[in-house]
Amino acid sequence: MKYLLLICALVSFSIIRAQDLRDHIPSNASFVGSIDGSKLLESVAISELDNSKLGKEMLKAFSKKTGQELSTIEDIGINTQATTYFYFYQTDSLSYTVMLAPLSQSQFLEQVYKDSEITQKGNYKYTKVDNSVYVAWDNSKMVFVLGNYNEAYFADYDFSSIEAELAENAEVVEATEEEAIVETVEATEEPVREFTYDDLPYLYNYSLHLYASNYYYFSEDLKAAAQNNNPDVLEQLQTQVDQLKNYVAEVDSISNPDPENLDSYISNRAYFLKQAISNFKDAKDRERALKLAEDATYLSETFKIYKSQYDDPLVFLDYYDEKRALESRWTEFMLHQAMTPAQKSIAANKQYTNQFDSKAVVNIWNNHLGNTMSEIYAGMYTALKGYPKSLDEMMGGYGELSANLYLEGHQARISVDMGLSGDFAEIYERMGDQKINSKFFKYLNEDKFLGYISYNVNSRNTLEEYPKLLASTYGPLLEGKMQDEIAIGADLFSLLLDEEAVAKLIKGDAILAFTGINEKEVTYTDYEYDEDYNYTAVEKTKKEKLPDFVFMASTKEMDLTDKLINYLVKKEMAVAENGYYKVIHKQRDLPLELYFAIKNDIFFLSTSAQDMGDIVNDRYTAKLSGKHKKMIKQGNFSAFFNGKKFGKDFPLGTNMPNMEFARYALANASDLYLKSSKIKNKKMHSELVMEVPANHKNTLSYLLDFIEHIEN
Repeated sequence: MKYLLLICALVSFSIIRAQDLRDHIPSNASFVGSIDGSKLLESVAISELDNSKLGKEMLKAFSKKTGQELSTIEDIGINTQATTYFYFYQTDSLSYTVMLAPLSQSQFLEQVYKDSEITQKGNYKYTKVDNSVYVAWDNSKMVFVLGNYNEAYFADYDFSSIEAELAENAEVVEATEEEAIVETVEATEEPVREFTYDDLPYLYNYSLHLYASNYYYFSEDLKAAAQNNNPDVLEQLQTQVDQLKNYVAEVDSISNPDPENLDSYISNRAYFLKQAISNFKDAKDRERALKLAEDATYLSETFKIYKSQYDDPLVFLDYYDEKRALESRWTEFMLHQAMTPAQKSIAANKQYTNQFDSKAVVNIWNNHLGNTMSEIYAGMYTALKGYPKSLDEMMGGYGELSANLYLEGHQARISVDMGLSGDFAEIYERMGDQKINSKFFKYLNEDKFLGYISYNVNSRNTLEEYPKLLASTYGPLLEGKMQDEIAIGADLFSLLLDEEAVAKLIKGDAILAFTGINEKEVTYTDYEYDEDYNYTAVEKTKKEKLPDFVFMASTKEMDLTDKLINYLVKKEMAVAENGYYKVIHKQRDLPLELYFAIKNDIFFLSTSAQDMGDIVNDRYTAKLSGKHKKMIKQGNFSAFFNGKKFGKDFPLGTNMPNMEFARYALANASDLYLKSSKIKNKKMHSELVMEVPANHKNTLSYLLDFIEHIEN
């Protein structure tokens, strides 16, 4: 199975144009992904991949599997000019995960599955990898299908036909196999070794599992008594024997594989127990010990099946084997369908084609995230049993999802668009209706910071809309039983809060900028011991490199803020310094000094007294490019990580594992950008951008170089 997954990964490295396999994807597939090999390898040759650490490991694994020496990725038979697709498709009975991969020749696959039963069907071959996992191939493509049955579909299913078929097949198999010889306590063949507690099989019937588990402890106690020739213990062991009898007497049902597993384990333990009993020196002690062992030892033939005291007992049949058989059969049927073009393919779905960008290396699309989550939830009865059926409504406000990966020279970019329903779109649009405070830019210097995170929401609108959002999102958890109470709670929340007053105190826009990693003197508590091991707490200091930051949030300097600051000073939690305040933490829980101030309707919190002094005294030197200003302004969230500066400032410890790789990673750290846009046309848009250092040829070569430096 793991080799098949490696093949799936390798298919993405294709560079020759061939048939478009998306013609095989049905138009109503709910999730579709693609990897364009020609775009992925535009900037790297196959030979470079072959000689990379990743390529060598893959070729080594495939060579071992097939028994033939592979010298290049092309030997695997990957079509070097095509695109790989994968999709998720659901019927009322099963959900299918399907991968469509391009091939130039199929000899490699036939070598991979040479030990499996391969079936010829028309112009292609296929094999069963696992119960509901199938793979098929012809000279131009490979299809991989994984099926999972939907439990809800079988609620009222008539299993009589498949049940009879499986029973008939079982009889045929049983007739062709030799009869199993069941070991008994009087086994004539000596077991190779004695089973330990680790060999105890899991028994589905809880009473039987308790019996087998306690039989182990009983046999260990009896063996120890025999080895020590201690007959006094035999009286105490009678209590354990009585308890073991109770477990067996309470068995209410039994089915495979419990009998065979239990018999094997108990027979083995009983054999060695009988051998150990011979260590008793007195014949009467041996006889008594053998009687205890005999009374405690039960095999499946001697189970006392307990009859229910109820006239109409609840009988639960899970039909597990029947469901698995149908799952396998229907998955195989889907495999054959996927090998031929769909009657109406995804290429005819305008919702899919409108979002598809041929410039992207990877494209992932979901037609409606809320509906897909609902479909997935419908089949997750076991893990979520007891939760309301309407749980899927929590995702109902989310619609179409589209994500693309672009490799553009020294830049890798992931672009994500998320559609919102009408109500959700209006709520989020109101919550995000806020402009970032441009005064923040006066206190940012991009030559100094390691990075920043900016957040921007409208506090007043958020306080008004958030209760509605909570009610619509989490209300379904209560399955409509407390909708009135939830509505009243939302109204009370709005009534108790003065949204306008809160919005003045906390406008909703903020920036956290990390300004460096600097050496600081840290105070900590150590303990010294005298010769009698009595300890005394001693306060010490040490030098450590710790991050510096400045946090800014828009506010209004009102009576409330003045009262809060005066309260902190009065309670000796803060002390006034040169135009700002220092936070006092008596317990020394914080390793950093903290300073705060309010200036120009901005609340400042920083670890640097120097920066805080420069800010309040108008000495701070700002420098922020238009690129960063635009990124912070255009959306409700943005983040930046300065890889080059982080690599220079990060303290490398002498005892760090994999030191060589750590040095390489820091010296070659890339810049990262995460940015979002305001909601437009009921869509949220965000991007993650990685800019690799200029000393690397391109993004893919950069990633391969990183892999090269990872130690085994």
